[in-house]
Amino acid sequence: MSIISELVSVVGTTFGVWGVVLAINSNRKSRKLKAVTWSDIHSATKFFWKKLKKKNFKPDYIITPGQKGGIIAQLIKDFYDDEIPILSGFLEANQSGAASDENDLIVSTTKWNVHMPISIGKFEKKEEIRLLIVDDFAMSGDFLHSFKNRLVELGYSGDNICSCIVAVTKVALDANKGPDFYWKVVDDKEFNFPWGKAE
Repeated sequence: MSIISELVSVVGTTFGVWGVVLAINSNRKSRKLKAVTWSDIHSATKFFWKKLKKKNFKPDYIITPGQKGGIIAQLIKDFYDDEIPILSGFLEANQSGAASDENDLIVSTTKWNVHMPISIGKFEKKEEIRLLIVDDFAMSGDFLHSFKNRLVELGYSGDNICSCIVAVTKVALDANKGPDFYWKVVDDKEFNFPWGKAE
């Protein structure tokens, strides 16, 4: 009987160790799949630049809702020979209520109030200006959709507005609120960029 209990103990321990190894390996693969690396970011920006070039779309301004998109904007800008200004906004959680500021153009979604530079609304000949909206992630696509509509309301031509976002969810694409160009389709926001968690 002691041989049988030792055999059961050895087999149980072996399966237990094997289970732990498989769990660790699976977790590593899962984490690896849910991370966007710097190499991925460079690949994405080169992909965007090629798509924009093929479309013959050279922006007069690159617009981004925040610092994270600013990284992408700068990397895209580096592909162009000319200096293209980058206009960057900042985000605040919508729970706090949008503070009215005469120096900001505020675009609100259910999650964020995005403060964009007021100069966007003051340019002359808006209908001729080509704008590129850039960001790292679109969960619902609400900001992108609202911002494009706001720009058209301000007098910009919808044909002269293009958008590039590194990662977009199926939800945004299914709701027709996705960007013109995207590099990766994801299920949710459970992954990381080099600068932090997707939001």
